[in-house]
Amino acid sequence: MFMGKLFVVVIALLGLAGCSQEEPPSKAEAPRTELAYASTKDIRNINPHLYSGEMAAQNMVFEPLVVNTKEGVKPWLAESWEISPDGKEYTFHLRKDVAFTDGTPFNAEAVKANMDAIVSNLPRHAWLDMVNEIDRNEAVDEYTYKLVLKHPYYPTLVELGLTRPFRFISPKCFIDGETKNGVSGYVGTGPWVLTEHKDKQYAVFTRNERYWGPKPALESVRWKVRTIRLFCSHSRRGKSILFSVPTVTC
Repeated sequence: MFMGKLFVVVIALLGLAGCSQEEPPSKAEAPRTELAYASTKDIRNINPHLYSGEMAAQNMVFEPLVVNTKEGVKPWLAESWEISPDGKEYTFHLRKDVAFTDGTPFNAEAVKANMDAIVSNLPRHAWLDMVNEIDRNEAVDEYTYKLVLKHPYYPTLVELGLTRPFRFISPKCFIDGETKNGVSGYVGTGPWVLTEHKDKQYAVFTRNERYWGPKPALESVRWKVRTIRLFCSHSRRGKSILFSVPTVTC
């Protein structure tokens, strides 16, 4: 009996001693340079003037004049703007330190070319009243762009901040001056550049080293197309149901 009690005490002391020991310091991990993002969907066609691509990917590459925030509409590619007293003319003063990642300057002519391309595909965008209200648009000078509406339209700035279709792609990517029938590449002004894409498998975005704003901390994002399939059999009807569940890996 005594030996049994002694054994219990010794084991308890050893356990306490083990708990009091500090874990050896682990080696510092190397900084992570790439984020692996798993999605159930491919990025597909990310032409910012169409609707078939993933919006998250479009947001990485293409930018708007203004952005919508919790505090309201804020400047982005446009530093400031004025609205005419009758509410029909919006004059935007563009940033002067922005270029598309193919080297094409981002200026009033580029904005006008994009807006003309959007308006030329009016039937596709007619669901958005903003497009229906555009009367004309013009490049006043190199960094001043004017949008003229048919009538005063109070959500103008909010709708200009949407992910699509009011984002800007390099005019060099247009096909015959249009974007409605496709584009020759996905070149924007955003913090990320699409450098590789294998249909339905993966896409690689690399950091835009010449980005006008704060640069991403990571060097790249790898968008992986993955699907987890779960089969569930219904006990009464004997049928199998297939579920696709998205996953994210860091």
